[in-house]
Amino acid sequence: MLPPTDSNASQITLVAPEPTTTLIFSKPSVINTTLFSNGHPLYSIATLDAAAERTTITDAATEEVLVTIQRRAVLADTVTFSRSSEPNSNSVKLKDWLKERTLETGYSTWTVETPIGNFVWRTDKSLRLALCPEGNLDHPIAWAQLKSETDPFALILTRGTEPFREEIVASFIILEQRMRLKEKLFYGGSFKGWR
Repeated sequence: MLPPTDSNASQITLVAPEPTTTLIFSKPSVINTTLFSNGHPLYSIATLDAAAERTTITDAATEEVLVTIQRRAVLADTVTFSRSSEPNSNSVKLKDWLKERTLETGYSTWTVETPIGNFVWRTDKSLRLALCPEGNLDHPIAWAQLKSETDPFALILTRGTEPFREEIVASFIILEQRMRLKEKLFYGGSFKGWR
């Protein structure tokens, strides 16, 4: 005999997932590619110099340079946002803007400062890289979608990320490129590191 059921017992409630925006990479590169949203080019990412010292993120419609990432051999790497709200703070040292921290578990996180607060990138087994609010590392607001037989390489963003989308894209391509370079080094390449 089955136990009697309580009509007030809790039940699983299905909630529709948050709406997302998918930024699809035109090719599997994070340094020379175009990001598309709904089939329309949104950003162009270009690293044209042979030493890969300068990467720009450009508005695909206006051709305005939005972000410049400068890698340097001697001085600190920098990131420059052309639409910064503060006139003298648009160019910052990369290590001051994207702050790395090693957790007790041995994994690294990277805190990125945005106009609406701090957010943390963390590595994730299923999402590769996930961006979460600083106080809630279990709730990603942006994450990588790796290329598969059915899905293209993409960056997925939840609703509400529009005000700091450029910071998300810039920090993602920096971290994804670092991960790829470390993987290449692990599998037999040479990499001198980022500063």
